[in-house]
Amino acid sequence: LFSAALYYESKFTSALTLLWSIFDPGNKMAFKTRSNFYTLFGCMLKYHDATGKNSFDNPRGVQLAVVEFINKARNQEFDAAQPEIEEYADAVSRAASDRGRRARREEILWRLIAEFEGIEQGVAPNT
Repeated sequence: LFSAALYYESKFTSALTLLWSIFDPGNKMAFKTRSNFYTLFGCMLKYHDATGKNSFDNPRGVQLAVVEFINKARNQEFDAAQPEIEEYADAVSRAASDRGRRARREEILWRLIAEFEGIEQGVAPNT
């Protein structure tokens, strides 16, 4: 029981550390809504599981990519070359608390982060 608590506390702390490393004080809106926060938190857990790292190789680059993506979705700046922006906006705007929509948002942002950090999608996480 004690070791399980330490395991989950470690994962939680790692996810928060990763999230804090990409927080943009100049653009808090991307992190302000619960749906975005929970989505990003889930992505941070996935990143830690996939890499075993508590930091990004390029935190500023991840920050810019995530903030730009979320801002485009929020402002409905859809692009045929990046249909995920519209999918993400739809998943946030309608029934944002629905489990399927939460999972879809996380999948979309995770792909963005993993691609930016050079993580292969088919690789099993280091758990």
